[in-house]
Amino acid sequence: MKETAELRWSDAWLLAAIHQCSKEKSADLVEILAAADLINHAVLNVEELQSGLFRLENAGLIQRAEAQQFSFQCTPEALAKIKLLLKKSKTALQLWKELENSL
Repeated sequence: MKETAELRWSDAWLLAAIHQCSKEKSADLVEILAAADLINHAVLNVEELQSGLFRLENAGLIQRAEAQQFSFQCTPEALAKIKLLLKKSKTALQLWKELENSL
């Protein structure tokens, strides 16, 4: 991981949402917000989304799709971490909580 600002609880929620909706292709902002709502029955606010994308990208946990500016997916580093956490997590909500504790 790159040296970066400390990640917040909402960053773990955002990362879980990106993972949820970008398994086969990168996800756009609408898909990410929908996945976040599915996980937490709430929508990320603008600050959580903008600063969270910045922190997660700087931490090397997400990457932008080359062809689309506002499309994201998990990096191999994030996928490796998530793969380990999925052994304990059966739902996207549980994955979020495990990510929150491990980031």
